[in-house]
Amino acid sequence: MSKSLPTCYAVYYRNMSERARELGYGLALHGSLLRDADMIAVPWNERAVSPEELAAAMVEVTGGYLEPRVTEKPHGRIARVIQLGAHQYIDLSIMPRVGGGT
Repeated sequence: MSKSLPTCYAVYYRNMSERARELGYGLALHGSLLRDADMIAVPWNERAVSPEELAAAMVEVTGGYLEPRVTEKPHGRIARVIQLGAHQYIDLSIMPRVGGGT
């Protein structure tokens, strides 16, 4: 594990957070940031786009690629993995929009 990974993930987070906010989501980091970056996206206002649109925008911001697998989690949350290369990846959990589905 590289000691620079937390710094690298913090830079990704800053850029992703700005874009998520534009798309109606709040984005939060959690976990140690040693192996990967765990992020939670929460619909924040009525402008929140679909989870698919959000995931695509996060890929665009990072320059990574989205793994095709969508994992359903408790409370309607879905998880997507964004591969960044060099053994770096982001686990993105997206909470559902109320009345908007997933």
